[in-house]
Amino acid sequence: MAQVAHGKPGTRVVLALATLCLALFAVQAVTSLREKSVTCDESVYIAAGYHHWKTGSFRLNTTNPPLMKLLAALPLLAYDLELPEAAGDPATWSGLRQSIWSRVFLYGNRVDAERILFAARLPVVALGVLLGVYVFAWSRRLYGERAALFALLLYAFSPNILAHTRLATHDLGVTAFGFAAAYHFWSHVQRPRATSLLAAAAAFSAAILTKTTAFFLIPIALLYLAIAVRGRDPLGIWTGLRWVDRIDARRVVARQLVSLGISGLALGGIALLALNAGYLFEGSFRPLPLPEPFLELLRFQLGKTASGNTVYLLGEHSREGWWYMMLLAFAMKSPVPLLCLVAFAFWRLAATREISDAEWLCALVFAVLMTLFSYLKGISVGLRYVLPAYPFLHVLASRSLREGAKLPAWGRIALAGLAIWYVVGALRIHPDYLAHFNELVGGPDNGHRLLADSNLDWGQDLPALKRYVDEQGIERIRLAYFGAGHAPHHGIEYEYLPSIGLDPLEPGEQSFWHGVELPPLDLSRGPMAVSATLVAGVFLPGYYAPLAELEPVAQIGHSILIYGPHQAEETP
Repeated sequence: MAQVAHGKPGTRVVLALATLCLALFAVQAVTSLREKSVTCDESVYIAAGYHHWKTGSFRLNTTNPPLMKLLAALPLLAYDLELPEAAGDPATWSGLRQSIWSRVFLYGNRVDAERILFAARLPVVALGVLLGVYVFAWSRRLYGERAALFALLLYAFSPNILAHTRLATHDLGVTAFGFAAAYHFWSHVQRPRATSLLAAAAAFSAAILTKTTAFFLIPIALLYLAIAVRGRDPLGIWTGLRWVDRIDARRVVARQLVSLGISGLALGGIALLALNAGYLFEGSFRPLPLPEPFLELLRFQLGKTASGNTVYLLGEHSREGWWYMMLLAFAMKSPVPLLCLVAFAFWRLAATREISDAEWLCALVFAVLMTLFSYLKGISVGLRYVLPAYPFLHVLASRSLREGAKLPAWGRIALAGLAIWYVVGALRIHPDYLAHFNELVGGPDNGHRLLADSNLDWGQDLPALKRYVDEQGIERIRLAYFGAGHAPHHGIEYEYLPSIGLDPLEPGEQSFWHGVELPPLDLSRGPMAVSATLVAGVFLPGYYAPLAELEPVAQIGHSILIYGPHQAEETP
């Protein structure tokens, strides 16, 4: 059975410190979200969520399940916003049409876009705080209060968690619900009860209604049961069930199989019912017991998996990706102190071979997610795909401070130094969490040479660009933008350069440049502001390649690069 560290009863000091950590986490998230423009996926998700609420239909934006879209749009119901005209069946709309429609919803409504965006992001912040509570609670059960506070500190100042806690997207949602599902499932295995089973089923249902990657919890759970639970009496044995009690007590595995089989069937049935209810049974049982928008989602994602995405890594591009890309992204974007703590935790587990079933579960989440997205390398466009692994790593990293563990003086000093380094690093990168890269690879200033897209540049820095042009006295900047923001809304006067998401100014220019021959790129004039994703060549490949060889004169949030004309004159 798992070793549960009870320690002393919860004290006011411990709860006060935990509350302080959660408050600091929320402050970081809220203050930084006010500094960032809408990111690539947010506008579509927010508008789709409001459309779901107002129409009761889920046929708009079937690329992901609806729960986080509904949560993000929930505060917007107080504003009584207008939905733009939606001609035709929204299920047939291309991604481009959805983006244009969503931009009208966000920037052409009766309420200012900043108020809409702020309100839509707040539910995600609240969910991030709830996830922090779970991290504290699980570490406390495993290792005691001291370790729980340390795990919560790691969580509250995690740049990768903070990067997605202030965005109205799905990644923090699936991370929170997935972690909660794992916690309640583990609790159920320790002592099977209807309450823990219902809690696990509710959290798992929320996870699969958030993002389909939550289904990877199923193989993780099966591996956990096979490796860490099988044959270990009394884990997983549901005493009190007559089907279980009839089996000889010496037949531990048989009792576990029956107990966990019943639990699995109940959990799966509840999740299937919740999945259909989450879509209001739209198109369900025709003939499959799944809602039609969810089937559309599966068809879309299977097609996306087959076609892949253009990914960028260390100056190279690929439609197929690299099996090691996610591992490198994790190594480059995780804080060095966390890497040290996690490496030490895994080393100690391997050296002592004293691994509890909960520690097996935490390790399996990390191993399975890394393995899966190394295999699905063509769609792994961001570290966000393995974001759910981080809370489990925060719990494991707190193992060194478990109840009864005696650290030597040098160990305590090293741990304190790593904690200070970790917190200072998070404060230094504020509010540019999405652009975090650790010191081993040159920090965020070097990020545009390493990765692109949601690892660095999701179109989030138009407000910072506006401040820069005002400070520099630039009346009109040449702008090439990747994102979903609206530069005129932020008061930016610009000369259009081929972009993905920038409003055209003259005939022949396109908001989302495609299918038309690109004009010659004039590098003799400046200053130029170019999104890092465009410089990387993820879109419009090769067009902005000459800039990749130059050192930008400034970086705006590390995601928009500024180039001067004197540099352009040196370009062959």
